[in-house]
Amino acid sequence: MKKEISLRFSETARNAAIIICAATLAVILGIGIANADTNGKVKTEMHITDNGQVLVRGAKVTAVASTSYTATVTFSSVTQTFTVKTDGSTQFVNRNDRGGAAANVKAGDTINFSGKLDPTASTLTVNAKVIKDLSVPTTTTVTIRGSITNVSTSTQTLIIKTNSGTTTVTISGNTELKIDGKTSSIGNIEAGDSVRIVGTVNIGTNVYTAERIVVSDDSDRDNGKREEIRADIRGYLKNLFNGIGPFKLKVN
Repeated sequence: MKKEISLRFSETARNAAIIICAATLAVILGIGIANADTNGKVKTEMHITDNGQVLVRGAKVTAVASTSYTATVTFSSVTQTFTVKTDGSTQFVNRNDRGGAAANVKAGDTINFSGKLDPTASTLTVNAKVIKDLSVPTTTTVTIRGSITNVSTSTQTLIIKTNSGTTTVTISGNTELKIDGKTSSIGNIEAGDSVRIVGTVNIGTNVYTAERIVVSDDSDRDNGKREEIRADIRGYLKNLFNGIGPFKLKVN
């Protein structure tokens, strides 16, 4: 684990400087310079600039409240505690840089956060602009391709046959569904349709939820590809023979 710290204080950050006593600050700076472990995957670092901007990586969440987190960052034997405040403008992302949510951050998670020091707080407090949760997410993004074997409008589910077996996919109110390029609904899907689904799977429950469903008929898709081929060949022959034509083509 790489450990590194950069601290710079000015008028804006003097309250934070009061909180961290001079002796502790000297120890932290010594650790930041002397101890660098590059074997770990999570880099631990803490930066406070002269205008009060804060960047912390590798902090451990120790407590969760409705609009804040308590997080600690440790350098060898020295631990610094932050109160990380959130509001409606705070952006949450997961370890894959996809959209996250405040509810997904749990005690024990490792986070990166950035924001600005709160000069009115009596403890080291950051008004967070971005919080990135580095912990393993409970869901992951998947893409499923196959043919539909069953459609249930009552449970809003599809059963998809793929090369590896069958998968049940749940449709939510936020699912985007298109049939042959047009927005549609589950009632218009039929068994035998070819489908491509982009969504998420809950790692713990193995439940698949669709974010986007694209349904197309195989014969229509093949006919579309053939017509594209015909158009390309017609254009090529027209250019080759200086506009002579038209040409009739048969594509088997």
